[in-house]
Amino acid sequence: MASSHPLRVIWSYKRIIVIVAIVAAVLAYVASKSQTKQYQGDATVQVIPSEQVGGGALAPQQLLQLSDVYLELAKTTPVLARGAKLMRPPVSTYRFGKQVSAATKGDLGLIDLSGQSTSPKQAAEYANAYATAFVTQTRSRRSSATHRPRSPRCRRTPRRAPRSSRGSTR
Repeated sequence: MASSHPLRVIWSYKRIIVIVAIVAAVLAYVASKSQTKQYQGDATVQVIPSEQVGGGALAPQQLLQLSDVYLELAKTTPVLARGAKLMRPPVSTYRFGKQVSAATKGDLGLIDLSGQSTSPKQAAEYANAYATAFVTQTRSRRSSATHRPRSPRCRRTPRRAPRSSRGSTR
């Protein structure tokens, strides 16, 4: 008659259980050693609105919205292309975009720009190039906005000359 006591059933399969546990441990060890190490470099930039520079204060919700706007700017193609050109040697914009990421840090107006690579030095280079490209892009946008208005009402478009042989009546 077969015993139905659970410990006796487990004890009867002890060799199989031990073998399966050892094989699982060996496979987990081999899998962990075969993966390449990934390093992450971080650069943090702070968004300071002109209202705060002048001594005013922003509500936390306004600062959070402003941080989100700058976060979206950090993810744009011009910023990624500029960062890719700053790498030595330069890399493609696509590859640069795959190696970097951006995220906000709380509601303090901080943006964390990160770079990943199999080399710690290259991960830091990715993060630094990304931060430099972001700061340069925001400064160039700010200076172009103050020197040349870009709103649709102010932009001038060249007009075509009339094609008819008659003179234009304007």
